[in-house]
Amino acid sequence: MSYRATASDTTAFHPPIQQSITVRQRLLLVLEILIIAAWALFMAAPYLNLDQQMVPIGREFPSAIQTHAMWLHARACGACAFWYGHTQGGYPAAVDPIGSMLHPLVIATTLGWGVLNGAKLALVASFFLNGVAIWWLCRVMGLGVVGRVWAGCMAVAAGHIAARMGLGAFSLVLSTASAALVLAPLLHFNRTGGSWRAAVVLAAMLALLLVSGNGYMQVATAFVLPAALLLFPTRRAAAFRLMQGYILVALLTLLFAAPMLVPFVHFLPNFAKDFDQSFSTAQPFSLVPLNLVIDNPTIYSTPGFTNIPYASHYASYVGWIPVVLACYGLLGTRSRWERQVVLFLAATVLLGWWVASAQPLEWLIWLVPLPAFDDFISGVRYTSFMAGVAVPPLLALSARGLERLLANQWLWQNNGRWFSRMQLVALRGVVGLMLVAALASSWSFSRQFIKAEQLPAEVPPVVDSLRSATLRWIEVPLGEHFFVEYAVRNDLKLAEDFFRTWHWRDHEQPPAEVVATRGTGPEGTALAREVNGVKFFTSGAERAYAQVDHRDGTFTPCEARGTGGSIDVTCSVANFGVLTVKENSWSGWQAAVNGEAVALRDDQWLSVVVPAGSSTVSFRYMPWDVPVGLALLLVGLLVGGYFWRKSG
Repeated sequence: MSYRATASDTTAFHPPIQQSITVRQRLLLVLEILIIAAWALFMAAPYLNLDQQMVPIGREFPSAIQTHAMWLHARACGACAFWYGHTQGGYPAAVDPIGSMLHPLVIATTLGWGVLNGAKLALVASFFLNGVAIWWLCRVMGLGVVGRVWAGCMAVAAGHIAARMGLGAFSLVLSTASAALVLAPLLHFNRTGGSWRAAVVLAAMLALLLVSGNGYMQVATAFVLPAALLLFPTRRAAAFRLMQGYILVALLTLLFAAPMLVPFVHFLPNFAKDFDQSFSTAQPFSLVPLNLVIDNPTIYSTPGFTNIPYASHYASYVGWIPVVLACYGLLGTRSRWERQVVLFLAATVLLGWWVASAQPLEWLIWLVPLPAFDDFISGVRYTSFMAGVAVPPLLALSARGLERLLANQWLWQNNGRWFSRMQLVALRGVVGLMLVAALASSWSFSRQFIKAEQLPAEVPPVVDSLRSATLRWIEVPLGEHFFVEYAVRNDLKLAEDFFRTWHWRDHEQPPAEVVATRGTGPEGTALAREVNGVKFFTSGAERAYAQVDHRDGTFTPCEARGTGGSIDVTCSVANFGVLTVKENSWSGWQAAVNGEAVALRDDQWLSVVVPAGSSTVSFRYMPWDVPVGLALLLVGLLVGGYFWRKSG
């Protein structure tokens, strides 16, 4: 694969691309981006409050960001961060498909401002990136300043990203922005005939999408990417060279995302997820486009229109003005490449709506009757989220429609034949007001979901009361997500994970030693105390996090301390026995008793034989898959750098 697109090759099927810009043009581009940034700061202003007691609304938000804590662990104890030991008995940190913890934006903001405030700033950045993605796409399309800045600002304010915060779905916001960032480099890659630099950029954006979490937007993007076939040149030789570029894109994408992909593929046989083969929450295809113009969230409670009464799952509001402009943007193509771009954008919109209706997923289950495949497909339960992938191309078409309107010679250059000069000025004012009205309408809708609220007063005292000198599994009030991030921040271990829809296959949950609840305690527990209306129920000693079981049926609790994949246990026993630590055993765990390496027993939990007397047992999670993933990432950076320089 030694081909690099030349000017003669590219002009054979689309206009040439400007290779350099003036200083004035660069300054104008910076100003455009600053306008979008200022608008994003205005839109997401509630998230700029870095008071640790202020939390974005959306009941799942504190749970959605909990895995970001791995970077605080990395700063404190290095490799211990490879194991996330706060929920479900612990699991490899990199395999969680819901979390966004491996995205560079999350890494940077968490290391700089902590989990909660870092997530707030990452949300602001996500809104900004969503706007930049559409601005970038419009620029690649060759649209003017007004069209691309307006479309970028519309993307910041659009309901398809803001409404997700009604649920508090951090990873949905980030992955929606990441999916939008794929479109511009994809278009540019095809426009340059598959140049190596464009391939590197496209691969980087696809890799960022893969590590942005949640899974819905990744699946949606996979369904709409075939629309890129509409961008292929008609000449066989040029199409073949473009396919060579796509092979490089696929290779680099896998290498760039390897720190997540390698551990995930390794863990996949142990992965089980809740599923819904009927896709009961999906809307019919005929209703999905209506979400673009519904500005009243209460409509989503109407029986028959949706199956669950949550605007956060369905809303994609942009208003009638962008929709009408998008229809106008479908017209007036003057070249083959322009027609290809318009068809590609229109097809992406339609495919996004189609996959949101769940119809193609139902067809796949029918066509491929394999249980494992069907479980994977039906695990994409809330397909309505995926309609968000249709909004960016629609806004790009809106920008094109706006540019066509502003360039309409019949309308603006009739020299008084149809309108007087005063009327033309008034008409321009009407168009300007129309654009402002579209932005104001989206802002008015989206601000209902972009809010912050005070952390409930009972959270700190309840969590503080659950802390102990030794590790133990505990439960916070079921379904009350406010407790989760605060508990993880204080290094507590939550036996009951009411957020994740995936779990270890054929594994039991660890038993909780202390259960905090507003109701009655589980059977076999006793009420110990009450703090701020929350009752604490304790179990017997047999539920200890670490204990030695003896041959005569007795057991001895042990002291355990540590974080993530670094656990130290101190035991003092009269007779030898089997030490069991209620932490899931998995490839990569190593154990040492009194400094001497020992083999782990074949059990769900970490367990080793300890001798009589006092012993110190250390457990360290040292996986092979994470270093392999990091090594592949390094290879990808070297390969990408080679092709980048080769194309320069």
